[in-house]
Amino acid sequence: MSSNALLNWTGSSDEDDNEGGAVLMSSLHEYDVDEDDTSQLLNYRVENRTRNRNPIPLSSSALERIKEEKKYKYSLVSVLIIGVCLLLMVNIGLGYRKCEGQDGTSKHKVLKPKPQATVCRDNITKVIFPWQQYRLPSAIKPHVYSIFLHPNLTTFDCTGHINITFEVQEETNHIIFHSGAKLQLFDIYIVLPNKKHIKPTSKLYCEKNEMVALKFSNSLAKRSHYLLHIKFSYKLDFSLKGFYLSRYKKSNGKEMVIATTQFETVDARKAFPCFDEPIFKVNVSLQMVRDKHYQTLFNMPLKSTASISNNLEIDDFYATPKMSSYLIAFIVSDFQSVTNSTPSGIKVSVYASADKMGQLDFALKTAVNVLDFYEKFFKIPFPLEKMDLVAIPDFAAGAMENWGLITYRETAILYDPITSGISDKEWVAIVIAHEISHQWFGNLVTMEWWNDLWLNEGFATYMEYFGTNGIYPRWNIMSEFPVKEIYAAMGTDVSRYTHPISVTVDSSEETREIFDVISYEKGGSLISMMSDFFGEAFFQGVTAYLNAHAYGNAGNQDLIASVANAAANSKVNVQAMMDTWTIQPGFPVVTVTSSGHGKVTVSQKRFLYTIGTNEQQSKEMWQIPLSYISDKNTNDVGHFVLDKKLDSIEVDFKSWIKFNHNETGYYLVTYDKKLWKSLTQQLKSDPTVFTPNDRVGLLGDSFAAAHSGQLTYDELFDLVQFVRGESEYVVLYKALGSLTYIKDTLKFHLDESSHSLMKSFLIYLLQPIYDKIAWKDASKLTREENKLKTMITDDMCKNEHQPCIVKALQLFDTWKQNHTAVSPNDLETIFYAAVAHGPSANWNYLWNLYVNSTNPGLKRKILGALTSSNEVDHVLSLQGETLTTTNIRSQDSDKALAGLAQNLVGSALTWKFVRQNWDELLKLNPVSSYNMQRIIKSCLRTLTDENDISAAKGFFKAQGISDMKFVKRDLESVQINIHWLQNYHSPVKSWLGSNKHQWQNTA
Repeated sequence: MSSNALLNWTGSSDEDDNEGGAVLMSSLHEYDVDEDDTSQLLNYRVENRTRNRNPIPLSSSALERIKEEKKYKYSLVSVLIIGVCLLLMVNIGLGYRKCEGQDGTSKHKVLKPKPQATVCRDNITKVIFPWQQYRLPSAIKPHVYSIFLHPNLTTFDCTGHINITFEVQEETNHIIFHSGAKLQLFDIYIVLPNKKHIKPTSKLYCEKNEMVALKFSNSLAKRSHYLLHIKFSYKLDFSLKGFYLSRYKKSNGKEMVIATTQFETVDARKAFPCFDEPIFKVNVSLQMVRDKHYQTLFNMPLKSTASISNNLEIDDFYATPKMSSYLIAFIVSDFQSVTNSTPSGIKVSVYASADKMGQLDFALKTAVNVLDFYEKFFKIPFPLEKMDLVAIPDFAAGAMENWGLITYRETAILYDPITSGISDKEWVAIVIAHEISHQWFGNLVTMEWWNDLWLNEGFATYMEYFGTNGIYPRWNIMSEFPVKEIYAAMGTDVSRYTHPISVTVDSSEETREIFDVISYEKGGSLISMMSDFFGEAFFQGVTAYLNAHAYGNAGNQDLIASVANAAANSKVNVQAMMDTWTIQPGFPVVTVTSSGHGKVTVSQKRFLYTIGTNEQQSKEMWQIPLSYISDKNTNDVGHFVLDKKLDSIEVDFKSWIKFNHNETGYYLVTYDKKLWKSLTQQLKSDPTVFTPNDRVGLLGDSFAAAHSGQLTYDELFDLVQFVRGESEYVVLYKALGSLTYIKDTLKFHLDESSHSLMKSFLIYLLQPIYDKIAWKDASKLTREENKLKTMITDDMCKNEHQPCIVKALQLFDTWKQNHTAVSPNDLETIFYAAVAHGPSANWNYLWNLYVNSTNPGLKRKILGALTSSNEVDHVLSLQGETLTTTNIRSQDSDKALAGLAQNLVGSALTWKFVRQNWDELLKLNPVSSYNMQRIIKSCLRTLTDENDISAAKGFFKAQGISDMKFVKRDLESVQINIHWLQNYHSPVKSWLGSNKHQWQNTA
């Protein structure tokens, strides 16, 4: 799914919140070059921690409570004994799940689930629910879902029934399955092998785990097959999950309603009763009743349609292959489509509302080409007869890889040449490539459980670049993977509150929370590193893995075993190497020390920023596939596997050696003083000796070294000045991201003089490239130059370069007169300048246009600009609009609030607004959702005071979310920022003051 990676892409589109991590770290976190400011703010800017490890003192009331509880200790012991006996009996009767194997047998070591915190009881009868684990028991194995649905898009009532054919794995008199809290279940019975209908003797509900338990008077026989029949009804709503409603306006102003689905991770149960876990793969058939003016889309092609009244028809679809419930999808709409076919005959269609038909051609071309590319690359035919891609007006994620019926946020699939720039086009291509890769890696072969989500999302994150590069090689998009994905992953993984790639998941909230930078970007970074290290053998192993587990489930170890088998000649223990990367949190920094006589010493340790005293030495150790070049021969790449804390390498070099060639490895590097000095001299004399990505790496490594005290800021700024002559997009992208961390930290610390000098320094660095390409005719520039132009002009205007602002305001006036007179690549910059530096009338003009426009791409650009206003009335107005959802859709509330939090006027007001309207915001966005994570992160990253942190901790504790990983990471990020201010504010301020004469006349 696109939840976090896809909303994470960082081109110049803000759908890409490059965020990269838990804090705005100068070395690792990319600045919002074009995040919207964030990148959505992204990534949603996913996540984000506290360091106070002292025990919380007990209050007097708590002490009294403990004293009272001691009076009942003997009765409590009795209750516990009885409870244990009950649970043992339940486990015996229901079939205890010991593993995640497809057939109920243990294939691998399984992460041990945590015990449930509280006993679940039926809300009405108060009877203890007969199954107290989060995972379903393995006694019942479903084989077929036959679903009948009738959604009424006028009354919003939905009725239906499901027939579930299942096999009994262990004798039991219970059937336990998932059902959403809003579903009303009735007319329940099972059909025995002799066709006799039997009703359950009782029905209990566990609301916490959304489970229903049906009890029958007689046991169901092992290895026998039965049919479970359930009727149900519920109200459709606009919640963006389950089977939900979405609105859009036609060009004539008429409002239309459609019904669509979003089931990942645990929301299929909100649409129909089912066994809602990835391990339960079934064949699914669907019958849908609809108004004859609508049509139904399903994972599979339509078999037949019949009329059942004057206004109603019923669509009957072919059954799917074996698939997991979270990949089922159906849509009832009045959408239209464009269609083409792949060379192998797969019918590909792209659907949207009628007024957007002119924006579908690029998506169709991309989908056809990338589907064909993957069929040839994986050497496995796409197993379905058709592939539909649908633009959904209200959609929480970026896209969802439902098998054969992929759903997209409109901005992730529509491309309008008049309002869409290069970054928008790349975003559409990369999201499509991501989701179609899932059709094999995730859909054909599915992870056994959510702890291995990275198998799905990490692989798709890598393939979105690989696939896009395969069909549009001139874009050279693969070169951007290190700066946009690896550094983004490190930005979160540097936290003490990160998690391993393979992680225990024991609740719905934990399941949602792992859709984060670690599963996506870190997972993708490991795929990239291993494919680079093992070469062709890696993807030979991937193809073997897909063939071996087709239509089934697999785990982390299955993929590793396949790669190990394919790479048997590499003399590397693939299992041991991968274990160090998948079951440990964090990542290493490699320290390189010249020991003379052609040798260097290399050592490793976990990279963490110091945020206090009594820091503990990390115990983690990785098997790191090192690569390096030297000044003797930059084309001769050396390789070495560092599998211990300290080792030495013989290297032929004169004055410098550079490790992690082209930034393919998931590790940082730092050097001794002499090597850093030699690398700096080389960058200043001729930086092109290094490839663009090696220059990216030297920037990332040097900022990390300075932030952790291994380089002085004088040395860092000396190195960085090679950027003044730079013209490569990826290098300037990384430089701006790292330098903007410093600029923004000074801004929110309210050091206006240093903040102003930092802006002038950035202008000084960018002036040569700005003079060369700014505002030039797009048709006279290469694609790379156009991307660079967009980024540089945007940054110059945001650093208050007056010629840039004047030009942007002129173009805004021109654009108001003729929307085709301005390049779409420049729209975000001129909208920003119009709001931040123009009269208040500009804000009003853009707001009215935003409200009335039906172009989602244009609306996204406008909303980002509207949040840059420093007028209190504008800030308060936008805040209020996020709650009404009339003009700002709930899917965009995070963009609005995250953007407002990033200007000085909006920051404090927005954090206050979020706290005061917490419950209302949670109705729109679950606390673990991407949107809420982005909102919280954006608010916290502006805090620079210990008292503010304490207050934030208190607030999160009161809301019961202080233990969530993203909250801890965000709070830790603030503490790292404060530590940076305490230790490095003074030397940075001193350097800026001492060197301002270099750029005083540049601004």
